[in-house]
Amino acid sequence: MITRWQVAAGTSIGLAVGWGPFFVLSFGLFQKPIITELHWSRAEFSLGFSVATVIAALVTTAIGALADRYGVKKVTLAGTLVFPFVFASFSLMHSYGAYLVCAAVLGIVGPWTSYPAYLPILPIWFKRNLGGAFAIASSGIGIGTAAASILAGLLMAHFGWRSAIAAMAALLLVLGVTNVVLMLPGQAAAGVTAPAANVQKLEIDSTGLSFRQAIRTGTFWKLSIGFALVTVVGIGVNFHFAALLTDRGFSPLHAAEVASLIGTSILFARLITGVLLDYFPLRVIAPAIIVGQAASVLLLAGGWRGATPYVAACLTGITIGGEGNLMPYAFSHQFGVKAYGKIYGFAFLFFNLGTLAGPLLLGAVFAQEGTYAPGLVGFAGLSAAAAALIFFSGNARRSAV
Repeated sequence: MITRWQVAAGTSIGLAVGWGPFFVLSFGLFQKPIITELHWSRAEFSLGFSVATVIAALVTTAIGALADRYGVKKVTLAGTLVFPFVFASFSLMHSYGAYLVCAAVLGIVGPWTSYPAYLPILPIWFKRNLGGAFAIASSGIGIGTAAASILAGLLMAHFGWRSAIAAMAALLLVLGVTNVVLMLPGQAAAGVTAPAANVQKLEIDSTGLSFRQAIRTGTFWKLSIGFALVTVVGIGVNFHFAALLTDRGFSPLHAAEVASLIGTSILFARLITGVLLDYFPLRVIAPAIIVGQAASVLLLAGGWRGATPYVAACLTGITIGGEGNLMPYAFSHQFGVKAYGKIYGFAFLFFNLGTLAGPLLLGAVFAQEGTYAPGLVGFAGLSAAAAALIFFSGNARRSAV
């Protein structure tokens, strides 16, 4: 019999070997070697990332709805079978057109291994300790990001970027499929045939809001936009972090080692914030973490001496990691389990748009100014706006139409 903590662990492993750690948070490490070999610009490389994230944004609502209807296991098994092969295709590309095609297809299959596919199962299996369950599950992003950063750096240093991508894809296939088969429940739909002792609905609302009710509330839009802005800053900085370091004389391997602190901090933040959410209000924890994000980008804008890159990497990771718990918890707390997958999937569309916008904005500033500093200062303002939106998000059940 599958236990609820096994479900949380399986979700964590699945997220560790999926779209987030191995593409969104680590693909930037391949930027310099790819553009050096293929003679592209940073803007051209960033466009591929943008294509993938735009398409991912468009499919996330559907993925959440499929997880609600058919169950997490079927959706994630499909994703873990296909995603590694598409990821491996980057190792074979020799033209810019092929790169964009690979990115487009990855944008379709990648989210099947991400939050909208995995997380709808947790509010069904956890009545108490939901924050802790999200902490365990989303800690996989931190573990996966740290591992992917170090693995990419080592493999590129010894075998080149093409072999590094191919080897990482093979690892994703073996670990991802094995985890889904052994660790996740095989019910047709997550909330329908799970063992009765484990079908536990949220304490706040036994049914929750429908999708239409949710998107008519101001709470939905404040949370969605607020978390999207956090993502703009966090992913934008993370994507350009290795390039920032190598621009200032760091070796590629050293840059990868510093960037791996982001992954380590993601793991730390997800473990801590998940537990804190079981005891303290979201509107207290979220702004505090987002203020740390504003501090990190101001540090980066101010200079790179001493411990600055290390502190900035840690603060960036803490915010990305904290958001990984704060966002799914906020939507489950506010809207219940009735249409959680679809509601969260739609909100994740804006998250993905933030993932798209961050690297593009910072890359555009660099192309225009020859430095990232003005963009980083602007990012501090976006972080402040995000903190205010989440703090004043209100109560969805009271504002539902």
